[in-house]
Amino acid sequence: MYEFLWFLSGALLYKFFSKLLKLYQLFAFFHEIQLQAIAMLIAASKDLEGANSIKHEMLTDADMRPEETKNLQLIDASIISSWREASIINLRKATPKNFQSSVNFETWKEAVEHYNQCVKKDFKL
Repeated sequence: MYEFLWFLSGALLYKFFSKLLKLYQLFAFFHEIQLQAIAMLIAASKDLEGANSIKHEMLTDADMRPEETKNLQLIDASIISSWREASIINLRKATPKNFQSSVNFETWKEAVEHYNQCVKKDFKL
């Protein structure tokens, strides 16, 4: 009977630690996916900024009035800023409820800082 209790306790501990390890691996996997999503958003943002700079150079070369070019630059900057914030809001909304507590950012700036901190940590290892 004593051996059976040791066996049962070992089986229960194995089951507990196995579930705990799976949970850790799941959160680590989600964190990696989250970082990759932020990296894609950062790359898309840089591409939008590059396209806007090309657009403004072409408008300047087309002899558009400087005040109109400046107004378009302000409008484009506002659009990019709105897109950035909306993308972070949508990323947070798309996060499953079980993982909401692991999202450490609410704004674009916080998301980029979170990404940079995590990438620096990964490079130190």
